[in-house]
Amino acid sequence: MITVASICRNEQALIKPWIDILSKQKLIENILILDTGSTDKTLDKIDERVFLYTQAWEGDFSKPRNFLINEAKKFKTDFIWMLT
Repeated sequence: MITVASICRNEQALIKPWIDILSKQKLIENILILDTGSTDKTLDKIDERVFLYTQAWEGDFSKPRNFLINEAKKFKTDFIWMLT
């Protein structure tokens, strides 16, 4: 099975359709999203199908990416698919 992990910020127009599409895929077991400080309605669009994390953006892409990879490993998944 696959765990999808993604970092987002201010994606209110795209996040719900993205979640809808991914949640219908049979091979995708978990969806993890790390929001890095959205100021729009992104967080309101994320529902119970998603494991949501928040973290302030520190100007370094590797920190949130590595955090999500470590969280995804907790699911004992076959593959981690990082979408950015």
